[in-house]
Amino acid sequence: IFLFYYLDNNLDRLYWNNVDTINFGSVRESEPPYPKMFILRKMNSHSSIFQFFVGLYALLESNKDEKLYYSSTLFGISHIFMGLISYIWWASNLCCIHKLDLLLMELTVNSLTVLVLSTTFPSLELIFIILCILYFKHRTTTLVREEIWELVTVLLISTLIPTLMYGNCGDQYIFMLGSFFTLGGLVPKIADIKNNFIYGTALFHFMEAFGFLMIYNWTKTFPINDSILET
Repeated sequence: IFLFYYLDNNLDRLYWNNVDTINFGSVRESEPPYPKMFILRKMNSHSSIFQFFVGLYALLESNKDEKLYYSSTLFGISHIFMGLISYIWWASNLCCIHKLDLLLMELTVNSLTVLVLSTTFPSLELIFIILCILYFKHRTTTLVREEIWELVTVLLISTLIPTLMYGNCGDQYIFMLGSFFTLGGLVPKIADIKNNFIYGTALFHFMEAFGFLMIYNWTKTFPINDSILET
């Protein structure tokens, strides 16, 4: 935040003009832009820090001695990069950043799905991670639009698997919070696009970050072991 605040006070739009084509005029976004400033859309940009801190929390909280270390690390790293790229995207609206923003948005959803599935099948953790990375690579050449609705649906369906396999739903209150904020975060985003709700994207950033954090913590409430594969 402080870095971007400093840049916003010492640079202007000319910096981005030297990097790539700016397409803020075609962005479906209701927050009024500041065309002459370094940070074009301030609320959207600064609110991206929530995703960064979720990733930082996951990396600091995990350790190599725990199970699902690698999928937790993937979750943390993807959110850190998502926060940074989202920050740059809403600050600049550069064409070259937009695609990367969409790709990382999909990766953060898929990284959480990997973690949820690995909770049930820990011995397949690395396979799930490889599939996630391969999907990311595939999307770098085939992306036309983001598939967030589809991927969030897959994520929520995947949460049923550990519940069924373990015979319990872990900490149900954490799960309910995570599901509420993950789905509810789409409401202000839609209101932003459809009804010019200028706070929509900023609320979306907060609610999705908090929702994903709750589901991440929910996966830690299961007694993870490989023996479930034999039952």
